[in-house]
Amino acid sequence: MWSYADKIKQNGGQMDLLKELICAFGVSGFEAEVRDIIRSEIQDFVDEINIDHMGNLVAHKKGKGPRGMLAAHMDEVGLMVKSINDEGLIRCSSVGALEAISLIGAHVQIFTKK
Repeated sequence: MWSYADKIKQNGGQMDLLKELICAFGVSGFEAEVRDIIRSEIQDFVDEINIDHMGNLVAHKKGKGPRGMLAAHMDEVGLMVKSINDEGLIRCSSVGALEAISLIGAHVQIFTKK
């Protein structure tokens, strides 16, 4: 009988990559960190990599035969700080479809321009 922990160990670096992608900052409009991870993972397997004016990562593997396309979202939902009052209360608005109830007791990271 195998355990889930044993299965993770057998998958080599796949779980490390998944963790790296999950932990990367990727709120809508700020996906550069996620895009850089993906680019570094696929660069040895494709012939061309381009980033369009919208920030999409487009990779192309030249060849003959069947064609396929993999499309996925790089962004995630997040919050935008609107104001901080004198007592330290932070007022936010959502970026993406975020249910407010899911934030109760949640750990958040605040990124600034600095």
